[in-house]
Amino acid sequence: MNSKDLLRALGNIDDKYLDEEYETPKEKNKKEFYMKIIKNKKIIYGLSSACAVFILGVGILAVQKKSNNNMMKAENEGMVSSQNMNVMLEINPMQGASMAKLDADVETVEINSLPERFEFINNIALPSGYKLENSYEIYTRENYDTAEYSLLHDYVFNYSEDYENTIKVAFSEVGEPIRDYFLDDSKKVSKIGNVDVIISQYEKMYVATFKCKEINFDIETNGITEVELANLLESIIKSNMK
Repeated sequence: MNSKDLLRALGNIDDKYLDEEYETPKEKNKKEFYMKIIKNKKIIYGLSSACAVFILGVGILAVQKKSNNNMMKAENEGMVSSQNMNVMLEINPMQGASMAKLDADVETVEINSLPERFEFINNIALPSGYKLENSYEIYTRENYDTAEYSLLHDYVFNYSEDYENTIKVAFSEVGEPIRDYFLDDSKKVSKIGNVDVIISQYEKMYVATFKCKEINFDIETNGITEVELANLLESIIKSNMK
């Protein structure tokens, strides 16, 4: 499941828009896909807004995280307690999505060249078999009056086990990380330690957004479990708080 699949499932979107602007790595080697982005140094997605609503039950998923530390379930249902922090996940079924037009420049970035305050990226808990595939910076224009893309907006790190199982970690000090589609406003709030996290789900896809120490995070996963998601999010938050 990727953004193209999601948008096709959620709305009546003409395939020509998706095929022209969202050629998936399954149709073209994934490495070529990203290299094409880097080479062109433009992320300009087709503007074709479409939004549809599907109704699913809303429930609270109690996730008991696997950890080497001794864990015990708290008395409050839905809460998992460890020696580190409490985790309570409330999953929002995705009820709508719309495409967006993005105008930005992309530059590759080496993980070892990041500022010291972003070293938490080296300590995140990835599921077994996942490896860093590529990483890049996204630049935007500081205002509409300039043609120069000079504002460093996002850092993006893509990990994968294979095509179907992927993790994208994006973060920004400027604002919410840029994405190529918008989700409806979710109501249920998860808690990881003292950090509020919004988690949405569609089939095997999770999207988690939160703010920690003035850094905005946008995490998108495909194919991982709720336990693996909880481990991933806790590791990011814990490492960032050091």
